[in-house]
Amino acid sequence: ESIKGAIRCTQHRPGDKLRVAGRGCTKSLKSLFAEKGMTSFQRDRVAVIRDDAGVIAVDGIAFAERCIPEAGDEVLRIEIEKY
Repeated sequence: ESIKGAIRCTQHRPGDKLRVAGRGCTKSLKSLFAEKGMTSFQRDRVAVIRDDAGVIAVDGIAFAERCIPEAGDEVLRIEIEKY
């Protein structure tokens, strides 16, 4: 119910930010990648899920606070196949 418009899977973009669920802060994806010690090669291969309002999840790293479901909400499960 918190999804705004269409959902897309992309690479990270300069200036991407995310209000991280459970952390109470907004972080740039660049900062999240640095915290994980990811190389630029790894950063370019990670899936970023976004809607019309911005980033909603970064595969294996974090998801948006606005996407935490409440009791009774319908949820969407997204599976990412790695090749």
